[in-house]
Amino acid sequence: MLNPSDPEATFRYKAGGRHLGYVGNVVEAVGEKSSLVIVYDYQQNTYADNQFMKDYLNEKKDFSDGSFIVADGAYSGEENSRLASEHNLKLVTTNFTGRKPDEIYADFVFTDDGKYLIKCKNNRVPEDCIYDPGNERSVAYFRISDCEGCPYKERCQSRFLKTRVRKEVSWKSVGRAKQLQYMQTEEFSEYAK
Repeated sequence: MLNPSDPEATFRYKAGGRHLGYVGNVVEAVGEKSSLVIVYDYQQNTYADNQFMKDYLNEKKDFSDGSFIVADGAYSGEENSRLASEHNLKLVTTNFTGRKPDEIYADFVFTDDGKYLIKCKNNRVPEDCIYDPGNERSVAYFRISDCEGCPYKERCQSRFLKTRVRKEVSWKSVGRAKQLQYMQTEEFSEYAK
């Protein structure tokens, strides 16, 4: 039962536990010799972590060259990465949340708006491509001859139809695959420290 003296406090289950109350978010600036909390936010505990990131980035102006922000994986996302880069900021998330896509998707190429697949890992261009706004996926159709001998055929898991091959993929899964690749680099290891 919620406390009637605090009607805004909320209850939810998260990570197998019960949580009553609020959630806080803290931004700390770290320099060579010291650190300082520069921003904090306090919301009902139903507020999403990545929404805190959006709020922070939408309030800020540009950062200096070489600035970066390190956060937990819950703060990640294509929109947050885009917002960060618009503010001359590199977003580094140190944990990966959700289902991991196959790394081959990191080499898929989409249009700038993220709606249409224009090239697959094997450098094949689809004959036709449509955008499905319902599930935010690109539905691309390739020639059967493009996919039959592809070395990534099993990992890609395209659907072979009678006259062509159908591949559904989202721009988000491509971004997540790129994040997985990046997490294996030395640069990422340095940021994560």
